[in-house]
Amino acid sequence: MNTRQLQYAITLAKVRNFSQVADMLNISQPALSKQIINLESELGIRLFDRSTTPLSLTAAGEYFIREAEELCYREE
Repeated sequence: MNTRQLQYAITLAKVRNFSQVADMLNISQPALSKQIINLESELGIRLFDRSTTPLSLTAAGEYFIREAEELCYREE
């Protein structure tokens, strides 16, 4: 897990759309998806429920994003 993945997940949690977030971050949508999948794999949990439109956070995702925001805030 790295800071970039945390920022991607935080932004995705706010915007709730992979394509829009990829455009905002100037990366491809597949690259963003891969980063989020890698993060979820490393954590061993699903952060996002992709079956909803817009996508939503899982319960574990809600907790993780709160902690990630706090961590990124402290790094600044």
